[in-house]
Amino acid sequence: MRRPLLPPTLALVFALWPSTGCHLLLDGEPAAGIGAPCEQDSQCQAAQCIDEVCASPCSTSAECPAPATCTMAGLCQLPLRAAFVHVGDPATEQWTQAHEIGRQAAHEALPYLQTEIATNKLLASDAASAIDDFVARGFPVIIATSPTLRDVAALKSAEHPGVKFLTCGARSSATSNNIAYSGRMYQAAYLAGFAAARRSATDRLGMVASLPTPSVVRYINAFTTGARRASPAALVEVRWIGFWHDTLPPDAQGKTRERVLTEALLASGCDVIAHQADNGIPVATVAAASLTAKAIGNNVEDACRDDATSCLGATYFRWGPLYTQLLDGIHRSRWPAATLVELGMTLNPAHSTVNFTLNAGSGSSELAIEISNLLQELAAEGGETVPFLGPLCSTGQRDLDADGTPDCLDPGQAPDPQELQRMCWFVEGLVEKQDPADPTSEDRPALVPTTGDCAR
Repeated sequence: MRRPLLPPTLALVFALWPSTGCHLLLDGEPAAGIGAPCEQDSQCQAAQCIDEVCASPCSTSAECPAPATCTMAGLCQLPLRAAFVHVGDPATEQWTQAHEIGRQAAHEALPYLQTEIATNKLLASDAASAIDDFVARGFPVIIATSPTLRDVAALKSAEHPGVKFLTCGARSSATSNNIAYSGRMYQAAYLAGFAAARRSATDRLGMVASLPTPSVVRYINAFTTGARRASPAALVEVRWIGFWHDTLPPDAQGKTRERVLTEALLASGCDVIAHQADNGIPVATVAAASLTAKAIGNNVEDACRDDATSCLGATYFRWGPLYTQLLDGIHRSRWPAATLVELGMTLNPAHSTVNFTLNAGSGSSELAIEISNLLQELAAEGGETVPFLGPLCSTGQRDLDADGTPDCLDPGQAPDPQELQRMCWFVEGLVEKQDPADPTSEDRPALVPTTGDCAR
C-alpha cells in the first residue's frame, strides 16, 4: 500500500462521513470499489489501494467505469466537484486573490478535483443565487470564501443538507454539513508588529482597520502586543474604514477612504502603517506620500511587490494546504469532527496557512533572526500559541463579570478559547485621536466600536 501524499504536519482530525462518501461500489463490475477508503489492496474490488483510496491505473477515461475518470495521475478516480463563491474579483482584491491562489494550489495537488468559481458575490442575494445554481448543477461541495457570506451559507446549508459547505471565518454552524475554516492570522500580526516597532523611529505605528469583528480585533491586538514586546513605549493609532474596503465612490479629491485614513495616520506621526483592507491601497499610499515611512502589506505574499522600497513586509494567507487537506478528506468520505478548523503558524511557510514575511532589503539580518526566533515560539504547541499573555490590561472594555470594572489578564494568563473567539476589546497601547479630523489633537485610549459582531 502506498502511504498518503499529504505532509503529516497538515493532518487534521477527521470523522467518518456516513453514507454519502465519494466511492463507486459496483459488485461484480471490473472496477468496483473505486473511491472507497481502504488500507490494503484486498479491500478493493478489481482495484488497488493507492493513497488509502481504491483506484485503478488507466491511460484514458474510457478505461474507467462512469462516473470515474482517468486523472492526470493515470488513475481511475471519482471526480470531486467544488464550487468557490467569492465576494470580490481576484484581479482587484487581494483577499479574493489569496483564495484563488489556494484553489489553484489544491488543483495541482488533487488530480481528481474539478472546480468552478463565482466572483463579485458580495450581496447576499447574489451569493444565494450562485449557490443555488451550483447545487442545481450537482456540485456536492460549496466553499464560501469570506465571513461576509456566512449567513447566506448557513441558510443554504440548511436548505441543502446533502451538500457540504465550507465557510471562511464563520462562527460555529447549527448544521452538521457546514463547517467554518480560518487561520490564526493574529500570530502573523504579532510578528508584523514586532518588526514594525523595530523599524520605527517614533514609537508610533498606524493601523487602517477594516470592520469591527473579533478576528480583526485579534489581529490589531496581536500587532500591538508584538510591537510592545519590541518597544514597550510603542503606541498604535487605529482608524476604521467601516468595511473590508471602501464601498463608496472616491471623495471630491479623488481619494478612497483607505487613502484618506492612511494619510491621516502619516500626518499624526505614524512611521509604519499596517492595514486590513481587501486591497493594497494603504501600501501604495505610503509609497506615494512619504520617503521615510514604511507600510506592511496584507492577504497575499507579494503584497509588497509594487512598492518594494517602502514596504517592510506582509502578513498573508496560504490557503492551498488547508484547501487540499479539507477537499481530500471529503473525497475520502471524511468530514472534520470540529465545527471550526483554524490552523496556526508552522515553521515551514509552504505548509502554513498564515505567515509573515520580511520584504527583501527591508530589515537587518538581526531583525530577520529575531522574527525567526519568535516564529519558533508561535509554532510551538501545534501552532496554537496565543500572543496575549498577562500581565495584560485592556483600554477599558474587558469586563468579564460585568461589574463595571475592567479586568486584566494575570501574569501568565491567556484568554480562554471562547473569549478569544469573541474578543471585542483592545489591549493597552492602542490609541485614537480625540478629534479624528485634527492630527495634532490629543490621544485617548482606543475602544472597539460596538457595532456588527462587536455589538454589546
